[in-house]
Amino acid sequence: HASGNLAHALKGPLTLLSQLAEHALISGNHDLRQRLLEYTGNIQDIIDRELKRARIAGTGVAGRQAKLKPELEDLVGLLQTLYRDKSLTIHTQVDDACVSTLDREDLHEILGNLLDNACKWARSTVIVKAECEKGLTLHIEDDGPGIPEPERERMLSRGQRLDESSSGHGLGLAIVKEAVAQYAGRINLQQSPTLHGLAVTIHIPVTRSSALPAD
Repeated sequence: HASGNLAHALKGPLTLLSQLAEHALISGNHDLRQRLLEYTGNIQDIIDRELKRARIAGTGVAGRQAKLKPELEDLVGLLQTLYRDKSLTIHTQVDDACVSTLDREDLHEILGNLLDNACKWARSTVIVKAECEKGLTLHIEDDGPGIPEPERERMLSRGQRLDESSSGHGLGLAIVKEAVAQYAGRINLQQSPTLHGLAVTIHIPVTRSSALPAD
C-alpha cells in the first residue's frame, strides 16, 4: 500500500517536470532538455514498475477481468484512428467467450504496446490472435521489416531499439516483458511465417485473478 501510494503521489510532479522540458528556456538547450527527459523517463519507469508490483502483489482486487474480444476491438479501433494515414488492415481472431486472466490495466498495457509496435512498423497488415485455454495466449504479427534473429533477445532489454534515431520496438517490448513476467508468463519473438515481419507470442498461465468475476 505504501509503495502504491508513493508512486501515485509522484506521478503529478513528474508530469510537470516532463512538461518543463518543453519550456522555451529549456527546449532551446538541447543537451539540458535531453538530460531532463532522460532523468524523468527513468523515474517514470520506476513508478510504473512499483505500481504494477503493488497491484499484483496486493491482497485486494487490483482490477476486474474483462472479456477479451470487446477490449481488443476498442484498442484496434483506436489504433486504426491513430494510424489512419497508413490505411492498415488489422485482422482479429478471438473467441466471443474468451476472458482474460489478467488485471484489466495490465491487459491494456500488454496489448496496447504490442499493437502499437505492430501498427507502427507494419506496411499494410497486422494479425492478432487470442486464445484462453489453459491461460491466455496472444499472438501478434505484422508485415513490417521485422527484427533480425540475433537482435531479438536484445530488444527485450529495457530501452533497447534497433534505430536509435526514431521511436522503435525496444521500450514497448521491455514493458511487455516486465508485465508478462509478473504473471509467470513467457514471451517469444520470431519472424512471421505468413507476413514475414515480426511475430510476438505471449503465453500467461492461469493466475489467481482467474477466480475474479468478468465484466
